[in-house]
Amino acid sequence: MEERYNTLTLKFSKETEYRFLTYALKQDLGIFRMFLLITAVVSVGFVGVEMVRDPGNQLAIIARISFFLVLAALYGITSILKWRSIRFHYVYFISCLSFVYFSLIAIDYTSGIYELFLYNTTTAFIYFAFSAGGLKFRHSFWFVLACILVYLLYAHSLAKTQLINQNPALITNFIVAGFIGYFLERIRRDSFIRGLTIEVQNTEIEVQKEELSNLNSIKDLLLSIVSHDLKSPLNSMKGILTLLQYDQLSGEELEELKSDINSRIDRTDYFIQSVLNWTKSQMGGFDLQFEPLEIYQLIQENIHLVEEEARRKNIRIINKVSLQGKIHADRETVNVVIRNVLNNAIRRSNENTSISIQENEIGGVRTILVKDQGKGISNQGIKEIFDISKKKGEDMGTGLGMILSKEFMIKNQGELEIESSEGIGTTVKMLFQNSKVA
Repeated sequence: MEERYNTLTLKFSKETEYRFLTYALKQDLGIFRMFLLITAVVSVGFVGVEMVRDPGNQLAIIARISFFLVLAALYGITSILKWRSIRFHYVYFISCLSFVYFSLIAIDYTSGIYELFLYNTTTAFIYFAFSAGGLKFRHSFWFVLACILVYLLYAHSLAKTQLINQNPALITNFIVAGFIGYFLERIRRDSFIRGLTIEVQNTEIEVQKEELSNLNSIKDLLLSIVSHDLKSPLNSMKGILTLLQYDQLSGEELEELKSDINSRIDRTDYFIQSVLNWTKSQMGGFDLQFEPLEIYQLIQENIHLVEEEARRKNIRIINKVSLQGKIHADRETVNVVIRNVLNNAIRRSNENTSISIQENEIGGVRTILVKDQGKGISNQGIKEIFDISKKKGEDMGTGLGMILSKEFMIKNQGELEIESSEGIGTTVKMLFQNSKVA
């Protein structure tokens, strides 16, 4: 959404206003240095005029020389200071402008130069303060108004008739300069908004570019993996079918191959399902529907889907989860998580072992633990499980499944954790928030 500012007060929202002031500070400093430099040059001219006009008035000459020296010092300070505080630089600008204006009054008071000197310099000062004083319009408005009141008090208290006669002209110049200052600030703020819009657009383009680059990398990786992981089992099955076609297998050999064919089909199916689910997830194709789910029943349903694979390795899957336990989650994605975790446990388990499924609940978080008795995983291996760039060959189906499972657990306001000891086994924890017990 495009940023807007209040056209009356000329202010953005708090956060954007701070960014604008930070953005404008460098310009303000440059403009203010120019103001000090011009004023210092003019003050040198005042010194020369005073020395020619009334060389005996030492007080006036010293005052003008002092005025020049202070301006030169302020110019130097403005050039070398490290500006860290927005508030400080406005206080500094106002202090400098106040010094300049009161110095003009002092020059008028201590010298006998023509009476309109203060009016002319005040008029010039008003335009400078609105356009080159380094202040925002609202600050300039009140500061200049205060200077005009000082001018009026000074003129009336000393009965300076010519100054008093210029009051209408001074007020007119104040109004004109105010309008100029107002529109100059609006131009600066509009320019800042355009810069913000371009910055946001550039950021969005960079994000889209990065996302597109990532998607292209993932696409290339998936194409490479799919071509490898599908080609290998399909070629094997094609070879077996060729042997069957020409009756080159005995009955005993055929029986041995049945199990192998079945296993290859199961692994290929699991791989394809993992790729499709992961792709669907990346495209935002899952619409989660949260509902109370009986976790024991969900686990049993998924055990039935993987028990054939477990039977081949003579692995028992023991469901120790409470019959009354419930979680609040999306059924479809939780089923994918449980099935992937079980497949991963079977794959890593040693033959003739068991996989136990347990639970605990602490502070409203229900944790489902799937423990296998496999070879275990190293710490580096655990880190690589959730990194798609590390997947290749036979690890790809399981790898995508575990990456997908972690994403789905996060979508269900939960977490997926892995603990493992090499040579002992692995425990996968599924943590569900907002669990309920019937």
